[in-house]
Amino acid sequence: MNITENDIAELKAGSKTMYCKAEIVDTNYKTVNMLEGVITSGNYSINSDSDIRRTCNISMCLSNNNGRLTEDIFFNHYLKIYIGCYSFTTKEIKYYCMGVYSFDKESFRYDISANEVSFTLLDLCSLMDSGHYGTDYGAETSTICAVNPQTGKRLEHKDLILKNIVKNMLEDFSAHNYFECNGNQKPKINFTKCRIDEIGMNNRNGTKEYEWDELPYDLDFSADSGLIDKLTAIRDLYGIHEFFFDTDGTFIFQEISHTDDDMVILDEDTMSDLVISENMDVNIYDIKNVVEVWGKTVNITKEYRNAVSEKYTVTGSDGIYSVTLRDYNESGYSEDIKLALTVNAINTSQNTCININNLGSRKIFDKLTGKPIKPKLLQEDKTYIFEYSTSLDGGRGGFYYLSSYQVHAVAIMTDGSAINKKDTYAKNYNTDNIVFVKDENSRYCIEKIGEIRKKFSGNNYANLESDSLTADYAKAKLNQLCRRSATLNLDMLIVPWLDVNQIIEYKPHNADTAKKYITKSISGDLLSGTMSVSLMDFYATLDTEN
Repeated sequence: MNITENDIAELKAGSKTMYCKAEIVDTNYKTVNMLEGVITSGNYSINSDSDIRRTCNISMCLSNNNGRLTEDIFFNHYLKIYIGCYSFTTKEIKYYCMGVYSFDKESFRYDISANEVSFTLLDLCSLMDSGHYGTDYGAETSTICAVNPQTGKRLEHKDLILKNIVKNMLEDFSAHNYFECNGNQKPKINFTKCRIDEIGMNNRNGTKEYEWDELPYDLDFSADSGLIDKLTAIRDLYGIHEFFFDTDGTFIFQEISHTDDDMVILDEDTMSDLVISENMDVNIYDIKNVVEVWGKTVNITKEYRNAVSEKYTVTGSDGIYSVTLRDYNESGYSEDIKLALTVNAINTSQNTCININNLGSRKIFDKLTGKPIKPKLLQEDKTYIFEYSTSLDGGRGGFYYLSSYQVHAVAIMTDGSAINKKDTYAKNYNTDNIVFVKDENSRYCIEKIGEIRKKFSGNNYANLESDSLTADYAKAKLNQLCRRSATLNLDMLIVPWLDVNQIIEYKPHNADTAKKYITKSISGDLLSGTMSVSLMDFYATLDTEN
């Protein structure tokens, strides 16, 4: 949408009459009818925390009558809603698109005496919900697999790329869910208007050693799960993504704004003239500045070969653990080696290697970053879990470091003072897998309010099999609980093009300078021309230290 200075100026005008235009479109977004009129009552909401993000309730007195509205329109058409106001600059009504919607149940009413139409609408994500049309056909349960159920081996990378998994899910949904229209079948959602960005850990180190965009483990769903439940499960894997339909009806799956380079939609100069009132909400019971995640408990006797390293030798830049496996008679390394190794010494070299039965040393790599593990990660007389991969080290093969036998990670919000006390926290929480998130400006870091902890375990967390992946989960949860518990609420004039998860600049009345916020929810009253906006502090990606 091309926003001009005239658009900004019109926002600041005094009382205004709000108008509405509703295009009735088919699933190819072709307009088949048009309703126009003056709004007599109406509201809309956009909520980033809701899977069905946009809702709309409108009543309007029609200024046109373009034909009879038949009942079948409600089942096989959408409404594209525009709201507008009279522009004193152009001497005409300027309309802004608010989104493409489906009809909610029993949502349409026409008062013939007043020539007034009313409708309640949900965005197109509602068509993927199990309460509407989004369940699988003939399946008691369904699984998005990371592991082959017949062989027990992890699938190849090409079958695990999250972006492709989402694309396949949309295609499958389109193939099985139709509207009937004049004897023809049309997909309930037209996913030809679609943009799916890369989905993953946001750890793009340019390495070929670890594919950051993979499905980490199997996702299981019940029989009544809809497509929206599956998309939500993938979205929530890493905590930095969103999916929605934009105002033009395009399905988008992308990262949420999280860098200082992301566009500011409204600057402080504009916001200062639009805000009517403000208030701050702080939910102190939701604030946590230490997050502890318990992952997989490894069954060493059944899943992994149990061994103790006989010696640790240093050769050049390599430190090598020598291991004897008496029940392993292969002439080379194979993909199915899973090793629970008790090490006899601290790893001290730049590269750490394992040599099984004198077959040759193979380097150990971090499962998340694909880089060789750091010196002093492995401690004497402790047991660690490794998994062999033939694709590592340029095809020579190597071991992924996964975790200790109990996968466990702790993320801590700090102003930086705690970083030098890692050994103390490792002892207190009984894990070396401590990650600090440094935010010198945080009001809720441990140095200011003490340690307030929350633990996550069971369910999908029990599938987390690597320390690095578990640490990333802990960081994502910490971000939600420590940095997003204070909400700034603004009452302001309607900005028709403002959406959620967008960045604005604003200076609260008790602040000396403007700061960046990210919009989380919007609720507009179309009759008064005002809206309530919920904001949270915008944090660009912060420094972390392991």
